[in-house]
Amino acid sequence: MHGVSAMEAATRLGVSRSTIRRLLKERQIGYVRIGRRVVIPLTELERFAEERFEAARTRPAEGYSHAGPEIGQG
Repeated sequence: MHGVSAMEAATRLGVSRSTIRRLLKERQIGYVRIGRRVVIPLTELERFAEERFEAARTRPAEGYSHAGPEIGQG
C-alpha cells in the first residue's frame, strides 16, 4: 500500500491540514493508522479528488444563470 501523510494529502489537494483532518473525521477520506501515524492510501486520495472534480464539473457555478439575453440579440 502506498500512502501519504495528512500534510502531503493537504498539499496534493490544495487544502489546509485542518481541512484534511475534518474530512478524515467525517470519514469522507479513508485512512489507516500505523502506530500513531495516519496514512491516507493514494487510491483513497485519488477517489476523493475524482469525486470532488466530478461534483464541481456537474454543478453550475455560483451566480451563473441561463436567464440572459441570447448572443447576437439586442
